Amino acid sequence: MITTSNYIEQTRNIDFDKLPAALKNGDKLTKGAATNNWSAYNSNENIKRVVDAYIQKLNEYLEKNPPEKPKSEIKQDKEKEIEKKAEKAVRKISKTSPPKKESASAKNTTDKKEPEQEPEGVEKI
Repeated sequence: MITTSNYIEQTRNIDFDKLPAALKNGDKLTKGAATNNWSAYNSNENIKRVVDAYIQKLNEYLEKNPPEKPKSEIKQDKEKEIEKKAEKAVRKISKTSPPKKESASAKNTTDKKEPEQEPEGVEKI
């Protein structure tokens, strides 16, 4: 939420040329009132009333019409998302243990073949 105490910082990335004319003009007025540590705003009730009404309308407008992120910021968000997915995959892989190697004694028991059964009707000599 934009207030007089954070107005300059919060509106730095807003393209007022894309906003309605009343909000664009309100920005000019507010920046003028903000000079000299908001001295005009603090010393004149009319300016204070107009700036407060403008900031309220600006907040309402931005809530209904959030500003688009710059393309560079969108790219950074996508890169961060990919990075998080990669880290998650690495953590998942590292949590699973590698396949256990069979000991020599276990190998010998699995290598032993069971005796073949003679076909029916054949006697062993």
